[in-house]
Amino acid sequence: MQRPLRGKVRVHPAFKIELNEQGAVLSTRADLALIILDSPEDESVESIPFAEKEAQENETLVMAGYGDDPRFRDEPGLRYFRHNKVTKVPGNSDGRILYEQQGAFVYNGYTGGPCFREDSGQRWLVGIASVGTELELTCTSTYFFRDWLRAEFQRVATAASTSAPPAAEHSQ
Repeated sequence: MQRPLRGKVRVHPAFKIELNEQGAVLSTRADLALIILDSPEDESVESIPFAEKEAQENETLVMAGYGDDPRFRDEPGLRYFRHNKVTKVPGNSDGRILYEQQGAFVYNGYTGGPCFREDSGQRWLVGIASVGTELELTCTSTYFFRDWLRAEFQRVATAASTSAPPAAEHSQ
């Protein structure tokens, strides 16, 4: 049974999304946020390191998650895994990785899922699937935003260490 998790969302300070009058995405910037849970999750979760280098054009990334395809609305929890080729890497200002979709499955509404680099059984987090335009499929580069991510993780670690109860003293 799943239990609700509570926490706070920390959105990147430069986040920006521009929509047209119909609500379709025209552009995004810094489409990235962290969820800081109020208490640790009971279940063990695999730790995936951040990529130590940026994605490269023609590199294949593995994407996993849940889509929002109307064909599968009657099957909640349907996960998928796809291999997608990078078509454009982040420039100096936007942090967006563009990729081409492989196969017939449409990622209609797919956002927030991980984009991995895999090599010799090792996996690194390269990006987070982002809201794209009707003409572009994108993920937000974790490498591009690594300074902000590290600072946020440090903030959480510092807050946790200052709010933790003092260690119990042992008498002998």
